[in-house]
Amino acid sequence: MATLITSAKIFTADPVHNELYSILLVDQSGRVCFVGEESKAQTPLALLSPTNITRIDMGGKVIIPGIIDTHSHLSMMGGALLKPDLVRCKSLAKIKETLLAHHTPDPSCPHLLGCAWLFNSLVNDAGVLQRPHRHFLDELLPCFPIYLDTEMGITKETPNPKGGQWEKDEQGELTGLMMETPVVKTVWPFLAQQLLVKEQDQAFDTMFAAYLAMGVTGDIIMAMEGPNLEALERAFARYGGSLPL
Repeated sequence: MATLITSAKIFTADPVHNELYSILLVDQSGRVCFVGEESKAQTPLALLSPTNITRIDMGGKVIIPGIIDTHSHLSMMGGALLKPDLVRCKSLAKIKETLLAHHTPDPSCPHLLGCAWLFNSLVNDAGVLQRPHRHFLDELLPCFPIYLDTEMGITKETPNPKGGQWEKDEQGELTGLMMETPVVKTVWPFLAQQLLVKEQDQAFDTMFAAYLAMGVTGDIIMAMEGPNLEALERAFARYGGSLPL
């Protein structure tokens, strides 16, 4: 079935012709075969059967070419979309409230992950800004399995890696805050290994839907762990031997 889009404002990104067009015609194979004005659309339309054309009136809305994201981490993006977003939390109390709202007692979910917290949001009930510390999370869900530094083989004796550090408090104990290289070389690979298969698959499905809703049709993946690649291969099979992007 061919598709005729009318009453649009179509930006083609053609450096020679930068005007906006009103008509777009897609043939039965899904390829764009005409972009232009209605007065010039009759010839390509004549090549198609009128009964096999779906007509869409855009009502003056803008159409642009598909966006290509040239630097992404697909699995991490999808996972972030599924996590509680803490960027708007202005206090520790709000962070805890948000995390608890996403916590589930389901035994098949062995962890709770959040994202996008800000340093200046770690304000206690007295209005005093705190340094990040794992005690905040220990107090939040003391009986819930939480990944601690010891599970990654990191102790207070572990030397800081080049280009980063494992932060310690005044007593020399690990606070749980890891900065720069440890995040990339230790935390990300560790978390990739901990995610359940259903979490990995859900992350890709969520990412595909979000990208397509924003007009992203192509992607270049900059890096991924082994489990992420396996999830991508499962998605390839799940979508019938192709991918939505």
